[in-house]
Amino acid sequence: MPAVKDNDVYLVDYSNERNSDGSYSFNYELSDGQSRTEKGALKDVKDADGNDVKIISVTGQYSFVAPNGQKYVTFYISDEKGYRVEKMMNAEAIGRSLDTTFDAVDVKSDDDLAIVTTTESEIELDS
Repeated sequence: MPAVKDNDVYLVDYSNERNSDGSYSFNYELSDGQSRTEKGALKDVKDADGNDVKIISVTGQYSFVAPNGQKYVTFYISDEKGYRVEKMMNAEAIGRSLDTTFDAVDVKSDDDLAIVTTTESEIELDS
């Protein structure tokens, strides 16, 4: 492994799983506090003409440390309704460490996400 300088950003954790059914999951964490976790699975939906089609439904989160030193996390969903940021908040608002994996939140639908986010305060990135 090459020598790391104090200001170098390096990979702390990484996993990547691809399954034969088309589902996947991955996560990574960098030494500067950035991280991302994502899961995707095939989902049966109807297209505009009423035909059965399969799409990839994705849930995930990413986090970063802002210039003000606060760690922020964004939860997102991408499916037949498009890409949507469900909530953005700071680590204190979540009430848990962002170092835990996305499985701890396990957002599978909009209803599950509401349980996680209904009592948290929203944040603004302006400093």
